[in-house]
Amino acid sequence: MSEILRRLHDDHVNLLRVLAILERQIAVMDRGDRPDWAIVHGVIEYLLTYPDLHHHPLEDGILKRLQATNPSTAEAFSGLLAEHREQSDALRRIAAATPQLPPDASIAPQGYAGLLRSFLVAQRDHVRREEADFFPAAECLLDETDWAELDRQASAMADPLFGDRVEQGFRLLRRELAFLDAADRMVRRAEQLERSGIVPHGPAPLR
Repeated sequence: MSEILRRLHDDHVNLLRVLAILERQIAVMDRGDRPDWAIVHGVIEYLLTYPDLHHHPLEDGILKRLQATNPSTAEAFSGLLAEHREQSDALRRIAAATPQLPPDASIAPQGYAGLLRSFLVAQRDHVRREEADFFPAAECLLDETDWAELDRQASAMADPLFGDRVEQGFRLLRRELAFLDAADRMVRRAEQLERSGIVPHGPAPLR
């Protein structure tokens, strides 16, 4: 796999982790409870800062390279450019609505959680299709010269959340990710112990 595709794949893995954080907050809104608005704000700001300004333009550059070298194959992926624009527009609509919410709001305004959920579903589907079809086609059809040119054109922007240096505004998200990772490890460990027979299945019998 080319270095650029490896970076984009890593971006996708990280993006899905961030979307999982957002999904947890949407679930809180659906219950009628107060979400952690600082986390919601942080997720939106991250999506505007890195994926929208760095990740998607790099993917657009790959598609344009494919269109120049393999137009018949690139035709199947022409909709990705429009999807990136649509996702960017949707994200900006969400970003415009979010500052209007007071930090101590106990519930989300009607329709806000649905706006977030629609964006989340579209993002996950988009990532899935890029990983399944677009990236393999680019890997197969572009050569070293193409990748070198794409690398030359790519932004040098570091990921402000998953990079070596976490920016101040995203430290809360970094802590939330660490918490979810620890919780996930505990669940997997408990499942392993249960499968091994060390932990009994179900609740203990009444005595």
